[in-house]
Amino acid sequence: MTTHSAKQAVKTSLYASKSPLEWGITNNGTLYTAQIPIDDKGEVVSGGIEAQTRQTLDNLKHTLQSAGVGMDAVL
Repeated sequence: MTTHSAKQAVKTSLYASKSPLEWGITNNGTLYTAQIPIDDKGEVVSGGIEAQTRQTLDNLKHTLQSAGVGMDAVL
């Protein structure tokens, strides 16, 4: 018998994309996430790679916190 767990979207306060995607999904106790350097208006931040990396990591931290974990959960 195979059991299936339901995938669940992680609710964040980050910009809600018009595309059918989520900032994070949990499944079988694992958090899957993809991050991009957009701000709260959905715009890619200006300022080059340093500013974009900072925004991406801020978005990641927020997603992790929304899922109830911290940066130490990242593999």
